[in-house]
Amino acid sequence: MFSFFWSSNLYSKETPPFKYYGAQDYSGGSQNWKIINNDKGEIFVANNEGVLLYDGINWKNLGAFNNSIVRSLHFKNKRLYVGMYMEFGFYEEDEIGSWNYTSLTNNEENLIKEDEQFWKILELGDQLIFQSLDQLIIYDLWSEKISVIEHSAGILGAWVVNQTLYIQDTQRDLYKIKGNEWILQLESKDNDDSKIVSIALNDNKLTLITEKGIFLQYSNKDFWSIIQGTEIISSTVYSAIFKNNRWYIGTISDGLIVLDQFGKSLYEIGSNNGLKNNTVLAIYGDKDDNLWLGLDNGIICINDKSSIFSYSDSLNEIGTIYTTAYLKDTLYIGTNVGLFYKTPMMERFSKILNLNEQVWSLFEKNGKLLVGHHKGISEVEGLFITPIHEGQGAWIFRPLPGANKLLVGTYRGFEIIELELDRWIWKGKVEGFDLSSRFLEPVDSNTFLISHEYKGIYKVELSKDFERVNDFKLYQNPSKGAYSSLASFNGDIWYNDSSGLWKYDYKQDKFELQSWYLEAFRNEEYLTGKMVSLEDNSLWFFKKEKLIRVLPSILEDEYDLQIIPILIENIRPNRGFENIGKIDESYIIGGVNQYLKLNFPYTKNSRPNILIQEVKGANNETPDFKKISILGKEKLPNDLNNVSFTLGYPDFEVFSSSKLFYMLSGYQENFTKWDKKSDIIFGNLRPGNYQLQFKIDEMEEIYFTDVYDFEVLYPWHQHPLMYLAYLICSLSFIWIIHKSYIGYFKTKEIRIREENERVNELKKLQIKENYMLEKNMFLEQQYKKNKKELADTLLQLSKNTEVLNKIKSQSSNINADSSFIDLIEEMEININASSSWEVLKKAFNNVDDMFLAKIKEQHPNLNSNDLKFCIHLRLNLTNKEISSLYNISIKSVEIKRYRLRKKMQLTREVNLQDYILRI
Repeated sequence: MFSFFWSSNLYSKETPPFKYYGAQDYSGGSQNWKIINNDKGEIFVANNEGVLLYDGINWKNLGAFNNSIVRSLHFKNKRLYVGMYMEFGFYEEDEIGSWNYTSLTNNEENLIKEDEQFWKILELGDQLIFQSLDQLIIYDLWSEKISVIEHSAGILGAWVVNQTLYIQDTQRDLYKIKGNEWILQLESKDNDDSKIVSIALNDNKLTLITEKGIFLQYSNKDFWSIIQGTEIISSTVYSAIFKNNRWYIGTISDGLIVLDQFGKSLYEIGSNNGLKNNTVLAIYGDKDDNLWLGLDNGIICINDKSSIFSYSDSLNEIGTIYTTAYLKDTLYIGTNVGLFYKTPMMERFSKILNLNEQVWSLFEKNGKLLVGHHKGISEVEGLFITPIHEGQGAWIFRPLPGANKLLVGTYRGFEIIELELDRWIWKGKVEGFDLSSRFLEPVDSNTFLISHEYKGIYKVELSKDFERVNDFKLYQNPSKGAYSSLASFNGDIWYNDSSGLWKYDYKQDKFELQSWYLEAFRNEEYLTGKMVSLEDNSLWFFKKEKLIRVLPSILEDEYDLQIIPILIENIRPNRGFENIGKIDESYIIGGVNQYLKLNFPYTKNSRPNILIQEVKGANNETPDFKKISILGKEKLPNDLNNVSFTLGYPDFEVFSSSKLFYMLSGYQENFTKWDKKSDIIFGNLRPGNYQLQFKIDEMEEIYFTDVYDFEVLYPWHQHPLMYLAYLICSLSFIWIIHKSYIGYFKTKEIRIREENERVNELKKLQIKENYMLEKNMFLEQQYKKNKKELADTLLQLSKNTEVLNKIKSQSSNINADSSFIDLIEEMEININASSSWEVLKKAFNNVDDMFLAKIKEQHPNLNSNDLKFCIHLRLNLTNKEISSLYNISIKSVEIKRYRLRKKMQLTREVNLQDYILRI
C-alpha cells in the first residue's frame, strides 16, 4: 500500500533561491490567479487587473477585454487563451510585438450565463474546455465550433488527467466523463466531504489532494486509499500540482509546502523565511523547472531545481557570518555577535552562551572545535564554550609540526596552545613580533609568512622552541594591498590583492605574479582579494558576480577553474571577510543573517533565448517612434534610421550573474555590455545591412546569438539606381559641358581669328593710311613744290616779261635793222602768248585742278582776270609779287583785291586770301 510520511530535518529552513515581485513591480492588481509560460520562456499571469507578461526584463499589462479580473490562462498554438468574468477568448501576438485580443463569445447567443466566471482552461486532445461554476464550454481548435456540458448540481472543479476529464460537482462527488456519460468515481462521503484541489498521476496511480490536506489514491478498480496528513498541513490547501515527482502544495495561511512523491517534506516557504504573503492562489512549474506562485498579494519565482539553497534568518539574530564548521552532525556558524549552532532536529539556530563578540575562525583538531574570537581563544564543549586564554583577539590557527601544538595568529603577533591530557592549554606569547597576524601560512617548520594589508607581507623565523622570533623581513614586492589575503593551496603559498594573484617561490624566496590568473580575469572588477583554502584541496576566490573554484590539474603548473555565477552581493558578506566552508558534499557561503548552501556536483541551467519584444524606428526631426516588425529581415526607409530595440531575457535564476553583451554588426566593431534595464538604441544608421548579435558570458562560456537582421534603405536620391541616373546625368552634363567648351573655344577661336583678321585689316588700313598720309604728304609736298615752282615760274615769267617789255620799250627808240625788228615782233608775240589766260589756266590746273572749278561754281560772276588774280592769291603771292607780275603798282593790287572781295560778296571780317586758300 502507498503511504506518506512527514518529517522535519536539518535543512527545513533552507530553501531554493526565490524572488518576490510585488504589485509595484508588475504594475497590476495584488491577486494572481493563474501563471503559465510559452515556448519562448515568457511568463503570463492572470491578474486582478488583466493579463501580465514578464520576459525577465520588463513587465507588461495586456489588459482585459472587459476590465474584469482574469481567472484562467492557457497557451496553445501561439495563442494565449484567457477566461474572465462573462467572457473568454485569446490574445495573439502580431509581427510588431503587440498582443491583440479576439473574443470567442461575441457571435454566440445565450452562451454565457449571468454573473459567470471561467476559472480554468483545460486541454483535452484538440479541444479546450473553459470551466465555470455553471458549465463547461468546449471549443474545438480545428473547427472552431463551441459546445456545452452542464450538470444539474453545478461544477466545483475540473481536471484532465491522462486524457480523461474529471469533474467534481458542488455536492463533492467526483465524476469521470466518457462521451456523454457521467461515471461516478468518488462519493463525497468517502472524501470527507472535501473540495478536491488537484488530481495527478503519481507512480502511474491516480492521486488527489483535498483542501484538508488529505491524499487519496486509486489503488484497485473500486478502491481508494486515504492517507491522512499530519500537522504539517495545518492550513486549508488552496492550490497544488504534481511535477517532477514532487507535490507542491499552496495553502491559505502557511505558504508553500513541498513534498516528494512519498510525502517526505523537502522544504517550506512561508512568512517565517521570506514569503511576504502566505496565501498561494496558483502554482506553476515552467519549462526550466522554476516554480511560480501566484499569491494573494504578489508573485514568487522559486529556482526549484537549483544547486543552491539558502538560509535566511527572518528575525535577523545571527548577524554577519565570518566562519562555519560542521562537527558531529552539528552546523556551527561564527558571526559578529557570537557562535551559533543547529542540530538535525532543530528548526532554527541557537546561540552558545557566554560568547557575545566577533568569532573570526573555527578550527577542528582531534575532534575538538577551537574558536578564535575578539577576546581570545576558546573551545566548544557540547553546547558550551570553555575559554582557553583571553587577552589578544585570535584570528587564525595553524598546526606546528611534530607536536599537538597550534600557532595562533592574534591581533598582536602569535600565541602557542598545546593539547595536554585532552585539554588545550595556553603556552604563552611568541616574543619579538607584535603585528596583527590575520593571515598566516607556514613555509617550513619554523618559518611563516604573514600578510598585513596595511604593511605588506612578512617572513618570520621562529626559534626551535617557538618561544621567540629570531628574525623577520618585509617583502618589497608585492606591496601592501587592501582586502588582500594569504592562503596555502596545492603545496604552495598564494597571495591575492588588486594587482593579481602571486605564488611564493620557495627556492628564490620571492613572489611571482601569475599571468594565467590575469588573463582569465582581466576584465573583472576588483572586489576583494580574500581567498579560502579548504580541506578538499580547493582554493576559492570571490568575485562580484561569481565564485571561482580552483582545483589542481593533472598537468604541472596548471589548474582547473570552475566558475559558479552567484551574485555574492545578494547575501551581503562583509568585504574582506568573505567565507566558505565545506559540509559533506556541499559548501556554505556566509553572508548577513543568511547563507548559501552550494550543492555539488553543480549543475548549470540551460541558457534562455534573447527575445526581441519591440522594434521602433524614428528620424532625426521628430522624437516619435514607429513600430517595426519583430521578425527581422526588415527593410527600413531611410527616415527611420534611428532604431530602438526592447529586449527580453527570460533568465529567472535568482543568483544568476550572466552578463549580456550586444553588437550591431555593420555599426559597431566591439561588443557593449547591456545593463538589462533600458532599451538599446542605435542612432543615425547609414544605409546598409545590419545584424544585431548577442554574446552571453555565462559560466565563462561564450555564446553568440544572431537575433535580428535588418536593412536601412538608401534615400531615393542615394539609391544605387539613382547613382546610375546620376552617372548618366553626369556623363550627359560632362558631354554638354564638353560640347559647350568645344563650342566656346571654337567660337573663341573664330572670334580670335576674326579679331586677328580685324587687327590685320586695321594694320593693313593703318599701313594704307600711313601710306596715304605719306603719299598725301608727298603729294602735298609735291603740290607745294609744284605750286612754288609755278609761282617761281610765274615770277620768272613776270620778270622775263618785264625784261622783254623793257627791251621792247627801249628798242622802239633804237633804229634797228629788219632782222632786229623781226626779233622784236616775235618777242611781242611770245610775250602775249605766255601771258595768255589759257596758258596760265592750264599750268595751274596741273597743280590744283579742282580750285578753278570750285571757285567758278561758288562765284560764277568772276571773269578770267578775276580768276587769274585768284590763282595768284591761291599761290600765296604777296602784293609786291603780284604788282611785279602785272606790272602795276601795289596800290593797284590792293584795288584789285577790293574789287574781287566785292564781286565775291565777302564781308570785312573775312580775309580774302584765307578764304581762297580754304576753297
